Amino acid sequence: MIVIKNTQRSYHIDAPKLKKQVAIVLNAIGYPEYDLTLWFTTNATIRRYNRQFRGKDKETDVISFPYYETTTPGLLPKHSSEEPILGDIMLSPAYVVQHEHTWQETFEERILLLIVHSICHLVGYDHETDADDMRMQTEEQRLLRLLR
Repeated sequence: MIVIKNTQRSYHIDAPKLKKQVAIVLNAIGYPEYDLTLWFTTNATIRRYNRQFRGKDKETDVISFPYYETTTPGLLPKHSSEEPILGDIMLSPAYVVQHEHTWQETFEERILLLIVHSICHLVGYDHETDADDMRMQTEEQRLLRLLR
């Protein structure tokens, strides 16, 4: 199940459209039955979570909270039927808009890119090394192409 929680009111979020797009991504990565929560929140709230969970006392665009730890990108541990949970993604639309001068996409495209990026993190991709970054970017581009 894909849950979209929107506790900010400054920017429109097309939840039905996002659910369809996220379902396509989850199917493409092989985890269509996994639960995922997207939480659209304010800069103040994401800053509080960023400080608490990442030790960074600043606002950010997105934070991913994976349910499973994995060392192999794209390969989550087998789950029981009672816990098919991918994780949670927290986004700040206000932060995205405040930094729109740094990207080429529309607001909706940028939000989708951040969600795809975060889903990649939830299934074990990272960008700690150049090789990891290349692998993650390749997967992100593959998933984004499916949505175009």
